[in-house]
Amino acid sequence: MSTPNEEVIINEEYKIWKKHTTFLYDLIMTYALEWSSLTVEWLPSKQIGDAYSTQKLILGTHAYANEPNYLLVAEVTLPLPKTSIDSRKYDSSHKETGGFGNVGLSFVQRIAHEDEISKSRHMPQNEGIIATKTKKGPVYIFDLTKHPPAPQANDNSCKPNLKLLGNTQDGYGLSWSKLHEGYIASGGEDATLCIWDINSSPKDATLRPMMTFSNQHTSVIENCAWHPHQKDLIGTVCDDRYVRIFDIRDKKVAIKFMGHDAEIYGIDFAPFFGTAFATCSADHTVRLWDTRNVKQPIHTLAAHDNEVFTVQYSPFNESILASAGADRRVMVWDQSRINMPQSEEDAKDGPPELLFIHGGHTSRLNDISWNANDGENWVLASVAQDNIVQIWQMASNIYETPVPN
Repeated sequence: MSTPNEEVIINEEYKIWKKHTTFLYDLIMTYALEWSSLTVEWLPSKQIGDAYSTQKLILGTHAYANEPNYLLVAEVTLPLPKTSIDSRKYDSSHKETGGFGNVGLSFVQRIAHEDEISKSRHMPQNEGIIATKTKKGPVYIFDLTKHPPAPQANDNSCKPNLKLLGNTQDGYGLSWSKLHEGYIASGGEDATLCIWDINSSPKDATLRPMMTFSNQHTSVIENCAWHPHQKDLIGTVCDDRYVRIFDIRDKKVAIKFMGHDAEIYGIDFAPFFGTAFATCSADHTVRLWDTRNVKQPIHTLAAHDNEVFTVQYSPFNESILASAGADRRVMVWDQSRINMPQSEEDAKDGPPELLFIHGGHTSRLNDISWNANDGENWVLASVAQDNIVQIWQMASNIYETPVPN
């Protein structure tokens, strides 16, 4: 909870940010949700019209006690980049669309959920299969094609197509394998990593893990991620400050090291380099690593002034990644600019690799998602604790500035 003085500062910072959005963004769209969402992810589908594209996001409600919760599928209508830049500016609170009336976000599917959703992610091989992390531990699997657009009147019962049993407490670790179709991993406050194969024959629509890692972790598993190039490797990060990478073939820890000076909240493997990965932490930093030598990080990205909850590599650009956290900022980093010469004046704004700061949120960030659809290389979605979701793209002149040799 912010103090009155902090609220004044936050509001002033927001006014300054909003005043400069025309120069900072090629796209900025703001939506107020009924309830906050702890999770956001773009789905890999895109329909293109004459002036607009239609894409989809998945979100999940974090409602107050006794209020129903839902897995949400939102349809986002975006003007194509060839249209006027003004048409790619939208603020739902004022219905400002730069002269185009069809830009916006609407919910096309609402599926009743047992409790708040900590995280939701789509299956890479089938965007209609969605996994949700529940407060009580189990992971629910929903097939969107088998659910109506909205629950029937007076029926908010949760009806997942499959329940994955194994975890017994809340958590945020949830990751589908891109290489093992149907493999999904989950971890949380019970310090146990569970792995299932949803292609197995479930009994009564429930499935037990094909393997668990329960003795290797000494505290809360904050997150997990499958390796995008080596199908049998999966990484976890924990409150004990350790990074662990498991090889599921022999069910052992292949790599283990202390990665940060405080709890580690996020891990992501680079999509283009087979040995690179990043972690983020309560120590306010993002660290870049190489699996071939983890004695020390390749580099530490330092500009956040509070806990960093998530880090994600760009799906399009090998040197770009984004991070977000409790300081209400999403920071976009360019590794190709590390150690680039700076003037004293430029250094006041951050290190050379800090490409952009998105300052449009007024409360802590919960999640971010890069848009992996063709033509949307620099578009991100971000959700914050104050019920706000934003869809944005920094101005092209920022990332097109050449890096000196």
